[in-house]
Amino acid sequence: MQTKILFRSLALTFSFSALLQAEESISICWAKWDPSSLLEKLSQDFTKSTGIAVKMTQIPWENYEQVAFTNLSAKSDVWDILVGDSQWLGRSVREGHYVDLTDWVAKNGVEKNMTAATLKAYAEYPKNRERKYWAVPLEGDGIAFAYRTDLFADSANQQAYKALYGKDLAPPDTLGDLLNI
Repeated sequence: MQTKILFRSLALTFSFSALLQAEESISICWAKWDPSSLLEKLSQDFTKSTGIAVKMTQIPWENYEQVAFTNLSAKSDVWDILVGDSQWLGRSVREGHYVDLTDWVAKNGVEKNMTAATLKAYAEYPKNRERKYWAVPLEGDGIAFAYRTDLFADSANQQAYKALYGKDLAPPDTLGDLLNI
């Protein structure tokens, strides 16, 4: 599920940048970590299907914010896409570094591919006032579930669950199962 969301986000990001320019390449800057390495790898497929080269710059986390805002403040055109950190949203909007994407998000069905919570947390500014979007979330943080084996293995829990729901206690197969647990 998360992989699908990541791929959809990547596709939307690449589509957006391809619309903004008629260049033969797109340059992207992101912090150096596994997701940016995955983006760089996935961009090879984008290049094969569109003929548009993707140039990836990965900056170590400890320097990333400083390098990014130095270039933003200088109005540098060194990158076409900067994958900003979520904490930068308000500052980047107030300082004029981000473009209002509200209409683009609606036109391209971004809301259908992401949860409302993801858009609110990573794209909306100001929060809870206007519903204006300034970013397209690239990865909305991983969602994972961990199950306490001691609770699943506990006979009292197993019996209570079976009595209440008519089936054995086990990791969920459906959202309903998850809510029941």
